[in-house]
Amino acid sequence: MAGLDPQQGMSSNQGLVKWQSNESLDRMETDRILAERPQAEPLDSLATHIRAFFSSAKDAKLIVENEMLSILRQIKGEYEPDKLQAIKDMGGSDDFVRLTQHKVRDAEAQIIDVLNPYGDRTWDIESERIPEIPPDIMMQIQQQVKQMAVQQAVLQAQATGQPVNTNDLAMIMKSMSDQIEESVKLKAGQVAEERATNMEKLIIKQLNGGNWQKAFKACINDLSRLKFCVMKGPIYRMEKSLKWEMNQLTGKYAPQVTDEISLQFERVSPFDWYPAGNSIDVDDGDAVELEHLKRSDLNKLLGVPGYKDDAIRAILTDYDKGFRETTPIDAERFYLEKDNTTGLFDQKIDKLDLINYWGQVQGKVLLEWGMSPEEVPDPDRDYQVNGKMIGRHVIKAVLNPDPLGRKPYGVTSFCKSNDSQFGECPAEFMRDIQSICNATVRAMVNNIATSSGPLTEIDIDRLATGESADIWPHKVIQTTNKRMQEGPAVRFYQANLLAKELLLVYDKFKREADDLVVPAYGHGNPNVQGAGKTSSGLAMLMSAAARNIKLAIMNIDQDIIIPAIERLFIHNMRFVDDDSIKGDLHVRPRGSTTLIIKDQLAIRRKEFLAETLNPVDQQIMGIQGRAYILGENIKSLEMDPHRALPNLDAIEKMAPGAQMMGMQPPGAPPPAETPADINGNPQGGGESNLFQQEAG
Repeated sequence: MAGLDPQQGMSSNQGLVKWQSNESLDRMETDRILAERPQAEPLDSLATHIRAFFSSAKDAKLIVENEMLSILRQIKGEYEPDKLQAIKDMGGSDDFVRLTQHKVRDAEAQIIDVLNPYGDRTWDIESERIPEIPPDIMMQIQQQVKQMAVQQAVLQAQATGQPVNTNDLAMIMKSMSDQIEESVKLKAGQVAEERATNMEKLIIKQLNGGNWQKAFKACINDLSRLKFCVMKGPIYRMEKSLKWEMNQLTGKYAPQVTDEISLQFERVSPFDWYPAGNSIDVDDGDAVELEHLKRSDLNKLLGVPGYKDDAIRAILTDYDKGFRETTPIDAERFYLEKDNTTGLFDQKIDKLDLINYWGQVQGKVLLEWGMSPEEVPDPDRDYQVNGKMIGRHVIKAVLNPDPLGRKPYGVTSFCKSNDSQFGECPAEFMRDIQSICNATVRAMVNNIATSSGPLTEIDIDRLATGESADIWPHKVIQTTNKRMQEGPAVRFYQANLLAKELLLVYDKFKREADDLVVPAYGHGNPNVQGAGKTSSGLAMLMSAAARNIKLAIMNIDQDIIIPAIERLFIHNMRFVDDDSIKGDLHVRPRGSTTLIIKDQLAIRRKEFLAETLNPVDQQIMGIQGRAYILGENIKSLEMDPHRALPNLDAIEKMAPGAQMMGMQPPGAPPPAETPADINGNPQGGGESNLFQQEAG
């Protein structure tokens, strides 16, 4: 058509009829649809900051996440997709020996056995130092001492008829002052110990009521299976509590359910923890925890101080079908964790993924979001902030409540790295061994199948008419000699059985796996040779076997348990209104290794007790030493020594050497007469007599 401009799609002259190309019409329709679609509000500066960090943290963690997926496949007994396809292409067995699962379960069991959340603890609360006496109390003590000293000096003067001696008065005052000051310090120390004990009891109560045992066990499970584990807490949660109250009319107890704010601990999935890419510990750099809330959880936040109601209502409206933060590993993670993918891509979901951000934000960004100038006095300074965001809405942003700006998380690994939060787990130690064992087992299964029956060769050109090449027992095969060939038309071959040699290879590498994680005798395998045949030898072997476990337990103690106790301690000191737990106290780590040697130490104590039954040792130790040894052995049996030894306090208060001077402990039976020999010496053996002669 003459006069048309193909670029514009219409006549180049000023004619009345306009022409539009199909491409131009499609472009106009797209522009109309975009113009009618409601435009999403741009992200505010705080949401942009959080979203940018989360995106970079996801990219930095992608390699680690793929490694953790490989670990889960190894534990579940599944090959990598490319390796499985290569095995299928070659044919034969695709069996997978779940050696890794066995070893990680052994490691988990040993750690839980030592760090039993219901058993001994690896921490104490103690007083920092001997409390100082306040100056005003010291002045009162000095005034009382002065009055008491004057009264005593006057009484002495009246009794002797001599005037009051100023030197005697000064000596009396000094002696009384020292005694009273020492008594006050002793009492202050006892009060400090009582307050430390009260703090310990409160922390234990908070742990028992804060889901600690369940969260701790889940963390140990992650530690033995994945590259790291994460413990969160204490955090505030509104929890339902069941109490039993007595009805005043009936006198019977009835259940009452109330909502109470409690301190809780939670295990965080390693897949939901996104630290800064170059961070080496939990407080080095920013971090994000990806939480998965229900719509009902979000509804409960309406009206809660610190949360923006308008942002919460916008989320409930905009994301009526839920909201998921997508990552490249979602489908595979869902399958490996849940054993299915049902529900992953549902159109209607009841989950809202929340980005729980902990990190530094510039003051002006916080002011733009809505924080007050009292909270953020300097707009150019960076502040440690906890921000919570769903989609494009930040529903809460507060300054980090910890006085030192620390995050309420603990992160550690079975084998830590000095330069990363991501360490290694037992499954990674034995990845190559697992692969070799699998290859050996596949070869053995294929060899057994091949050697279980003969391999048959048939010359099909020599089969008689109507004869089949199929083989079954006692079959008669009819053949011809049409090609004038000599030799049988059917030949049988037998493959060599190599199972014994392959089993030796398998056992060799299985023992290598034992040395890397937990040896067989470390989990009670009775088939132990050599030194393991004796009880003491087996104890030494098991102690050596626990070295890897000891290192892992030390990591848990330092990075999970002690930080959690310290956070509880700081919370109680700041917010619990109870003077009986307050004081110059601190958390003292006892060391997890004491729990590992506890059983062995109890055995050694019993042996020592039996070895000191001879008269010489008894005379050296005396009644107090003997009582101390008995008390420590009773403690190792988880019994109360004061109930087992009712006179223990009285014995401990006896003066040293009292028994040697003939004094008997309270409640003790009278001493029996010691038989003498013809020379009048006590019959106690040569060593005892020699000791008595030297002492005399």
